[in-house]
Amino acid sequence: MSVSLPALIAAAGVGALFSVVVVRTAMRVAGRAPITGAQRLNGASGTSRSSLNPNGTVNVAGQVWSARLRSGRLEAGRPIRVLGRKGLVLDVEPADAVGAAEAIGAKP
Repeated sequence: MSVSLPALIAAAGVGALFSVVVVRTAMRVAGRAPITGAQRLNGASGTSRSSLNPNGTVNVAGQVWSARLRSGRLEAGRPIRVLGRKGLVLDVEPADAVGAAEAIGAKP
């Protein structure tokens, strides 16, 4: 049993193309800076996924985090800024002046 030369060349071409796509994707992902360090999260911006009263969840850098608002209350969908991290919980504040003014009970 033998395989025709055009079929062999086509299979080799598909394998080579697949390898190039996988290697390029791996190189692109490897070039990204990690966001796991607490220092990298400080100052990062995101949005609240749930209302923060003062605890809730936020989206930061494409990841869902538990969060605690330093003071007041903030509705879901509002922009936030990360102030720090304690374990797996982010300390956050409203990111914009409008959000800070709307935070119920927040001190000016």
